[in-house]
Amino acid sequence: MTVYIMLYFFIFVVTFIVKLTGRTTDKRRNKLCFAIFGAILLVIGLRHSSMGNDLPGYIETFNLSKIFSFKQLYLFCEKYYEFGFIVFIKLCGTILPNETWYLLACAAFSIIPVAVFVAKKKVDPLLAALIYTGLPSFAMLYSALRQSIAFGLCLLSLKFVEEKKPVKFVLMIAFTALFHRSALIFMVCYPAYWVYLNRKNRLYLFPVVIIVYILRKALFSLVAPFFGTSYLDMYESNSFGILFFLCALYLFEIFFMDYRSKEQNGYANILYLACICQTFASVSTVAMRITEYFALILIILLPRTITSQIRSSKNKLIFYIVFSFGFILIGLMFLYEGRNNWSMSYPYHWFWEKIT
Repeated sequence: MTVYIMLYFFIFVVTFIVKLTGRTTDKRRNKLCFAIFGAILLVIGLRHSSMGNDLPGYIETFNLSKIFSFKQLYLFCEKYYEFGFIVFIKLCGTILPNETWYLLACAAFSIIPVAVFVAKKKVDPLLAALIYTGLPSFAMLYSALRQSIAFGLCLLSLKFVEEKKPVKFVLMIAFTALFHRSALIFMVCYPAYWVYLNRKNRLYLFPVVIIVYILRKALFSLVAPFFGTSYLDMYESNSFGILFFLCALYLFEIFFMDYRSKEQNGYANILYLACICQTFASVSTVAMRITEYFALILIILLPRTITSQIRSSKNKLIFYIVFSFGFILIGLMFLYEGRNNWSMSYPYHWFWEKIT
């Protein structure tokens, strides 16, 4: 855990230095944001190639891209990877010297869009980063390379939702789907964002999550044939815990969000979609992965709610501390559990270490 603890230590120290040395301006906030997410990028990008269940396949195709023509590479990968990611692999194989640089490039294309999104939203970079590292999508950076890139690009596409530019939004999602076709599910965010729900509406709709969870196997058996999925009977560990966690955060938003804010209303709707998707996680790993497209909105929604709606400075500080250290503990838990699951995020090894 030393590397992860040092990462959190660095994040707090650099934030403290920036806060101590001057007033917070947009320029200083952006520098802090990219310093924090840059540190996260280095930890993910400079890991050993043994960390990540799916990495052997990704590294094999990277090595093949150095000797195959694009046509040969495409024919070899078309059953497993989307066209956009095959192009990405070929570019990496042409430009980059080895697998370490390749993993660093994948980390950059996954994390930089998230950092840009946080910077543009002008929320507190520290809290946004702590929330980011506490979500399952952070552990997915170790293994799910294609989908991690798609997560970041989907976040950037929300700009077109908020600006009411549906054509650009659709094009952005179509481009993102070239890296992982599951990104197409993010299309639902456009209509969902613009549905206004007051507190009473949200409280009335909340039991739907419980109902869907109870009926999840029956409901999933109805839709599974349309997707051709084979995950119906697969058990996903921690799925109920994550569902409970997301629902608790949604309830927090119901009682504390600013209902006059289109942004908070729209983002709360996206969080509700995450809750609905997570109800199916115990019967489908696909549902668990899809949840993360929507759950990532928490990196903006929670900081925005805390800073804009908690009036008392004392209460604001309490919520800030609780959420900060809560997400740190949850994040460390997810990373530690990587010793027994697909992320293989623990123990951590740098790329230069010899693994026996």
